Amino acid sequence: AVDKQNDLIVVNLGSLNNLKNGDRLSIYRGDNFIVNAELVKVQNRISAAMILPGDSLTKDVTVEVNDTVK
Repeated sequence: AVDKQNDLIVVNLGSLNNLKNGDRLSIYRGDNFIVNAELVKVQNRISAAMILPGDSLTKDVTVEVNDTVK
């Protein structure tokens, strides 16, 4: 899920994937880097992350559902 108004994304990874608050994720569409995000709330199988401002290489591209986390 993507909340563009608040620059938040929800990913289907969590503490069961060894993630914790403060971890950083890189978001890609195919092989193209979109933006970095920092985890702000981690549950077992799902997490919320805040999109980090200024990290996007392409200003016109925003995070969308089905983008990939690496």
